[in-house]
Amino acid sequence: KTSRYVLGKVVPNYLWEANHYCAELNWPLIGAIVVQKAHVNREKPPFAEGFINVAKEFGFEFDDSQSFVEQQREFVFDCPAEGKEVLRRYWFVDAKFGMHDQIDRFLEEGIWENGYGLDNEKYVKLVKRMQLGDRIAIKSSHTREKDLFSKFKEGKFDFCINITVVGTITEATQDKFTVKVKWDAPLDEPRKLLLFSSNFSRTIHEADLKNENVRKLVEFAFYGGSQNFTDSISIDEDEIIPSASQSSSSFYSIDSIIEDGCFLSKNEVEVALKRLESKKNLILQGPPGTGKTWLGKRLAYALIKEKDPKRIRVIQFHPSLSYEDFVRGWRPDGEGELKLKDGVFLQAVDAAKNEPDRPFVVIIEEINRGNPAQIFGEMLTLLEKDKRSKEEAIELAYQDKKRQYERVYIPSNLFVVGTMNIADRSLALVDLALRRRFAFITLKPLLNKRWENWCKGNGLESDTIQKIRKAMTELNDKIEKDRSLGKQFRIGHSYVTPTQNEEIGDPKKWFQHVVETEISPMLEEYWYDNPDQAEVAVKQLLEDFS
Repeated sequence: KTSRYVLGKVVPNYLWEANHYCAELNWPLIGAIVVQKAHVNREKPPFAEGFINVAKEFGFEFDDSQSFVEQQREFVFDCPAEGKEVLRRYWFVDAKFGMHDQIDRFLEEGIWENGYGLDNEKYVKLVKRMQLGDRIAIKSSHTREKDLFSKFKEGKFDFCINITVVGTITEATQDKFTVKVKWDAPLDEPRKLLLFSSNFSRTIHEADLKNENVRKLVEFAFYGGSQNFTDSISIDEDEIIPSASQSSSSFYSIDSIIEDGCFLSKNEVEVALKRLESKKNLILQGPPGTGKTWLGKRLAYALIKEKDPKRIRVIQFHPSLSYEDFVRGWRPDGEGELKLKDGVFLQAVDAAKNEPDRPFVVIIEEINRGNPAQIFGEMLTLLEKDKRSKEEAIELAYQDKKRQYERVYIPSNLFVVGTMNIADRSLALVDLALRRRFAFITLKPLLNKRWENWCKGNGLESDTIQKIRKAMTELNDKIEKDRSLGKQFRIGHSYVTPTQNEEIGDPKKWFQHVVETEISPMLEEYWYDNPDQAEVAVKQLLEDFS
């Protein structure tokens, strides 16, 4: 207990336990005399002599010919303070807080920080285990199949992690969530690991060096060795904690959109998704209440094949939104100075670049409520699907001095979905340059069989449903034929569609309330110069519900 170092005499199977035990007591384990008679006649590895000499310095006496020290070169490091060999731990960690990638900040500040802070006790304990000299790797992770756990038994690789940068811990935590790190130069290309185990999806994962496959994985991730292991790495499903950068998510497809309550046909949804995949940029336009936002988010889920909001950014355009908000601009830093900060779109661009094998989506609500050409700036040129490459990169209006001569491009795995209300007279027309870069899908009011079945399953009776359909159809026909309005002003089905598990109570009163508080004010706006016509239309809507 009075020694600076501990040298343990252990059998091989307990070598790693001895390391962990000593670490818990703050005893650096500098070596282990491995008692293994099978190795008596073998040549001692290079580190054996050094360990034996150190052991003698601490008073250990033994017969060199009857002792063996197993060399594990990849699991030791040069202790900068004492020049001794010390066993180390290996950590795989995330560098995202939600969708915000922290790699640049971590590299600049020479730290790694747990995104959960002190909120997760288990992660706090793991951070406290990180010690001087431990190796640390920043990774991103995702599942490759619909059902992760059911695939393990089939012998398929299901889990993928990308190693982007590695480093060495230079100072243990002082605040329970931050450690200081000397980072190596970022890798030119991420090291991709295909695994059976989802343990590596955790925000913090300590490599279990007792497992031979894990040791090979460490050799690959930290030292560029070959991924020559094929056996399953064991997992414990009860121990899995969702990553700070990846929530638990389920497989999502076109069928899922239909099951969620879409009133379009499956073929129509397939066309919309194919246009998004092909064009990279899609705008859903239509009258108010036709489910543009609802469908936009679900198309995004179907594109990324899981209901994972962490890979989807949502922003609404409005008259006050600027290029500086959306792309990059100077912002107060809270300390009385201005700092150049990336906006939502550049953050999404960086996230997509960091994981080129996974799709990311930016959803823009009311894309024509702001000034799209001014908000996008140079990004408008880069949106084109045939300019999604490094060769087409251009300089931004605001240059980051830390990244001299920086040129930006939009990666091919970043998709944009916009929604556009075509009824609001106050909204700007979308210019031809923007239109050329987007595919357009027009949504219309749908009071079809799918809508009817949904209403039946959520508290409306058949008789009430037929009356609502008749009243709304007549109203929309009237609006479409009005020369001052037209079909883009029709009332969408969302207004008269109960939400899932909504308590309807009296269906007639429910419809009356919808008409009086939602539809009537809109009709008054439509016929602002003819209030009598709006009043007549409201009376006709409620005619069968009195």
